[in-house]
Amino acid sequence: MSKMLILPGNSTGLYEDEFGKKRRYKMGALHEPAAMEYARRMGYEGVVLKVSGNPPDDGGKRDHSPQTFRALAAFRKDKAITALYGFSGGGYNICWMLQVLKKDELKRPERVVVLGRRKPSPRRMTHPAIRRAIGSSSTKPIRIQPIRSCRKASKIVVLGAPETKESAYDKSNYPGAHWELVYKLDPLKTAKGVPKGIKDPHMFGPEALLAQTPDPNQKTS
Repeated sequence: MSKMLILPGNSTGLYEDEFGKKRRYKMGALHEPAAMEYARRMGYEGVVLKVSGNPPDDGGKRDHSPQTFRALAAFRKDKAITALYGFSGGGYNICWMLQVLKKDELKRPERVVVLGRRKPSPRRMTHPAIRRAIGSSSTKPIRIQPIRSCRKASKIVVLGAPETKESAYDKSNYPGAHWELVYKLDPLKTAKGVPKGIKDPHMFGPEALLAQTPDPNQKTS
């Protein structure tokens, strides 16, 4: 069975758990049950990377954050990984991860799910596609390897990342790409999957996405 590598969010601060109670997530904020169930419904074996999505300690780009390095290593070691799922900080790390994958590696992903809300700094987003998306005209040298081919990537799902414009993920920015893009913001407080009384529904992006994803094992009347 193909696998979906799941990248949690940051570990700093307190975040609501599935019951609305705030707690610390040492390995990165994420409602794992909803993310794992989404992977199952989409036909993948979910694998949660036990590393938080925090930026690097030196305050630099996420292209060298611990999670980005670990995710790249896992992806390159296990050829069964054909899908990526990133929540919050993990979602932004996937953006950097895609930019440094080699040409042959970019042919493997079939699906990319990105959920997140934290605002990236425009001065750190140096890929040409992202420059265009955020309206930057910077001519500073690019330090990362641009994407050359994504011919076998078929779908990208983006949720709850309003500071990263939809155009940053559009296939037209990546030569050879043909994926389907699903872009959603954080769910509303009234959305299915979000418990009543929640002030900030950000953590419930996985539940909201799951509520919109039919279970193939459940018969419909």
